[in-house]
Amino acid sequence: MQTSEKLSYLLWAATSATKDDNECPNCKSSTTEVVRRKYLFTSLRECTNCGLRYRTPTDRAVDTHHYYQEQYSFGFTTDCPQDEDLNKLLETHFRQSEKDFTQYLEVVHAAGVPASGSLLDYGSSWGYGSWQFTQAGYKTSSFEISVPRANFAKQNLGCTILEDLSGTVGAYDCVFSAHVIEHMTDPSTFWNAARQLLKPRGLAIVVVPNGDPDAESFPNYDRLWGKVHPLMLTARSLRYISDSHGFESRVYSNPYDLNAISDQADHNGPLIGSELLLLARLP
Repeated sequence: MQTSEKLSYLLWAATSATKDDNECPNCKSSTTEVVRRKYLFTSLRECTNCGLRYRTPTDRAVDTHHYYQEQYSFGFTTDCPQDEDLNKLLETHFRQSEKDFTQYLEVVHAAGVPASGSLLDYGSSWGYGSWQFTQAGYKTSSFEISVPRANFAKQNLGCTILEDLSGTVGAYDCVFSAHVIEHMTDPSTFWNAARQLLKPRGLAIVVVPNGDPDAESFPNYDRLWGKVHPLMLTARSLRYISDSHGFESRVYSNPYDLNAISDQADHNGPLIGSELLLLARLP
């Protein structure tokens, strides 16, 4: 975050705190407590009911939408590459790049998604993940709220962009989302969509930064929450949210044990990798 943007964020935080900040964005419980503080005016609260950690002051959904349309920038994740750079990435299938999805492709395969199954990449940015899923044989569609990035994915990577999810019901074997939910004001937005979009026994695969209490000792833990990431997902909150929407779930952390995922076994050991992985299946 640039200095001017940080100052703007802190000014907003200093003048935006309300009593509603005590209410969990997920389960709406008011039983929350401060677990971390940063920049004097911002706090990380944890819901004692569902385990979600979230930044206060909280955002309004309309402000978040404007931010991701007009302002959000996060390096390779958001910055659409120039033609020469894109051609090199496509020639190498993104191997050894920041957006190499090899490990996620392995997870999707181990989780039992059919080799030619239908997959929705939810929060697809400029299409790097969607393109790799398509190349691996999945019938891939993409959903991205940023119009410029969605247009780039469509025009330059041939991605099939869904502009509106409301009319699509029971169409997908898998809804995949990597590093998206932590940006939302309300995680139920994703889970309501996933339940609508998936076929019976369909699978939601969600990857988020590790917001678990066990990860607090990581040097960069407090850099993970703030303006860009209003939510910090813990293992308990991931299970609570998915289970409350009717999914059967398991949580893993990287490096991912593909055998455990394939066997539908629980993660062995503490969840202390940089990411949390949720596999959530409909009945």
